[in-house]
Amino acid sequence: MSNPAVTKLVRANIGKSGFWMDDNIGEAVHIHLSDFRLDLSISEFNTLVDELNETINCLVGIDGFDCNHIDPVFFQSFFYKYIPYLKSVGIDEVYVGDLVVSHGIGFGRCKYERLQESRAVKALNGNSSENDDNRQSHHIGQSSNDRLERMKKSIEQNGYGYNGNLIILYEDQMLVQDGQHRAACIYNSLGNVKIPVFRFYYHELPEELRLEKRTQIKQIYMAIKRHRGIKARQAIVHIAKEIYHVIRRVKCLIYKNIHKQELKELTKVYYIKKG
Repeated sequence: MSNPAVTKLVRANIGKSGFWMDDNIGEAVHIHLSDFRLDLSISEFNTLVDELNETINCLVGIDGFDCNHIDPVFFQSFFYKYIPYLKSVGIDEVYVGDLVVSHGIGFGRCKYERLQESRAVKALNGNSSENDDNRQSHHIGQSSNDRLERMKKSIEQNGYGYNGNLIILYEDQMLVQDGQHRAACIYNSLGNVKIPVFRFYYHELPEELRLEKRTQIKQIYMAIKRHRGIKARQAIVHIAKEIYHVIRRVKCLIYKNIHKQELKELTKVYYIKKG
């Protein structure tokens, strides 16, 4: 009999085996791998996490690398697949206003902008319109604005670099790989100050991490390449959806332009004062 109080934490595939984790109303954690099930208390689960972190650090074996200092969402979603290329880790100091951030704009493309022009900084300054629909990878149950507010409070209470967690950059790039929210909070509160950051250096920087050739056409091509590892049908459906949404946005813009005057008159009707 299933427990109605169980909350699904993670659901994924490891090879051909299904993997998922359940939270039993804060009392226990169930880890499932195919037909294998492991029941752990919260204390046992935390011990397992610490041991796995230590194992990863030993396997990587690079001075300055400690996965305890890397955000787990960033580690799982973006970083882990580049570990085999990692050569060294260093700490650098940069002015926070010189940092560049990015966010997805559909069909595998990214938009790059200076930190002070980013939607996170705009949200901290009172304009959260762009940040409201920000679908980044967050902790479970968090919106982008929730995470931004929690990060701001954490930095105010504990300072930047609490527990050794610093903003992460790759090679000599100024593009923030992890830590956009931290950078935005620092810039909003302290201005263009100098801060320490991690720099990860690689034996050979993977193609998708190179910035010098990130034209819109190149980004679309790389997005298609990434889909080759997925089943053909899934890839076609995903790309078709992206194209459909682009066409809808273009159609809306055309309609608004053609019917500009009619829409203006309609607005007057809706907002006319009574009496």
